[in-house]
Amino acid sequence: MKILWLCNVIPPVIAKQLNTETTVKEGWIDASLRRMLADINGDITLGICFPTDSLDSPYKKDCVSVKDRQIEVYSFLEHTQTPWVYDKTLDKTFTDIISDFVPDIIHIFGTEYPHAAACAKAFKKPDRLLVGIQGVMKACADEYCGGLPKEIIDSLTFRDWLKKDNIAAQQQKFTIRAGFEKQTLENAGHVTGRTAFDKEEAFKINPNLIYHHMNETLRTEFYDGNWEPERLSDNIIFVSQADYPLKGFHVLIEAMPEILKKYPDTKILVAGNSITGYTTLKEKIKIGGYGRYLRDLAVEKGIKDKINVLGRLSAAEMLERYENSSIYICTSYVENSPNSLGEAMLVGTPSIAAKVGGIPSMATDKEVTFFDKGDAKQLAECVIGVFSDREKTLRMSEAAKIRARKDHDADRNFERLMEIYKEICLK
Repeated sequence: MKILWLCNVIPPVIAKQLNTETTVKEGWIDASLRRMLADINGDITLGICFPTDSLDSPYKKDCVSVKDRQIEVYSFLEHTQTPWVYDKTLDKTFTDIISDFVPDIIHIFGTEYPHAAACAKAFKKPDRLLVGIQGVMKACADEYCGGLPKEIIDSLTFRDWLKKDNIAAQQQKFTIRAGFEKQTLENAGHVTGRTAFDKEEAFKINPNLIYHHMNETLRTEFYDGNWEPERLSDNIIFVSQADYPLKGFHVLIEAMPEILKKYPDTKILVAGNSITGYTTLKEKIKIGGYGRYLRDLAVEKGIKDKINVLGRLSAAEMLERYENSSIYICTSYVENSPNSLGEAMLVGTPSIAAKVGGIPSMATDKEVTFFDKGDAKQLAECVIGVFSDREKTLRMSEAAKIRARKDHDADRNFERLMEIYKEICLK
């Protein structure tokens, strides 16, 4: 059985073999690949393809050895900084890659990029095409602006004017990417998902899909993590992403004054790059509409000194933050199954999340504290509740760990993936 994986980034295990750089994004794919390579037998030949913007030809083929298994690797040229632009040369690129590898199954990880749509169209075998849903782009496009006032959505900073890229324009780019998702699923016969939300949304696009439930395997570091409240000295809220409106960070800023009345030592730590910097001339030129809005809101609420942006974190650094934070919070206006929430649950970090999208399929209110999206008052009440009811918080932390270790069990998920591949080949 020859299986070709189409990934959005180069998996680190492959990057290491090719002596090239990679990214911390989508680390769960690398975890899944490592688990697969540990157990697949000689009946399976695996190929991996991924985009790069550093080729001088449409694609390049390499062969690498990982755990004594040979993998055919195809890097293909795509402008990765403009994922809302469809390059028609991808059609021929994938026709050529498919002709060279001759896969029995193509497994596309994610729906939102041009390469997914191009690959699905080029394969022309929907009964052998499996698409793994990550986010749900139509819903993300619809909720992108995060309930912000229209005047903020339409506003322009110098950076926004120069790049033609304010919040309204960014939402339109998500809408374009939702179109790629639609094309990809229309050309597929099979889909993997893990929430009631992604199942419903996939069938809206293509009611003829065969849906296969499969949970995700997360990055290996988090399975050994353990949140221990005894070592915490401050009330620290950890947020894994806050750089665009969909993630709803502004809701937490609005909630903070009420939290600080009860717990004045509370601080917020945010993973990712700062979008609110306004000290140097370069920062003032680069600040976008959402960054300016967050900065102004933090100043207005008197909490600017309560927020610390940590920059991009490795898996080990993320684990350290989960273990040393009082609460993890997901304020997104929509998510399918955020891996950050899964990671927090694995570690046992008390978690609060907006009850949106697929999140209710990941946890019950006995494992995670829920609030209504955009409701800052309710979010503040949830945070205060977690801080004040220690006994309940400890019970929920333990329940979340048990649930996450079952749902994200690497062995079970590997076995399920092998079952799905066999089911497809037997069709």
